[in-house]
Amino acid sequence: MADDIFGIRDHYAYDIHNKPISRGEAFDKEAINISIENILATFYGERIFNPFFGSRLPATIFENLASEEEIEELLENVISSIEKWEDRIVILKDKVSVRMIRDENVMELYLPYVIKALEIESSFEKRIIF
Repeated sequence: MADDIFGIRDHYAYDIHNKPISRGEAFDKEAINISIENILATFYGERIFNPFFGSRLPATIFENLASEEEIEELLENVISSIEKWEDRIVILKDKVSVRMIRDENVMELYLPYVIKALEIESSFEKRIIF
């Protein structure tokens, strides 16, 4: 942190290169995970003034995802939706996984990512019951 003209420390967050990060954005794991959850839980067209916001997950969750190709297609949509709307992170695509537990009607989603401004690795993990 740097001192202001009165010798008082400012309250900006700093990235790893000691550059101040805007006060208007949150770069902590919780804020990013909430954003990811909002993206994934929103149907396309649900937001009237931004009909392209969201993902296919809410519409697909009740379909019978019988094949690995269908699951892979859904996962690709989830990743592309997050990449489109959440620009504070880089998804580690080679580590992303989805696990279907058909007997319990559960989908477990694991999305590791790196927070760009802080260069910190974190993850979004969600157990979806349908």
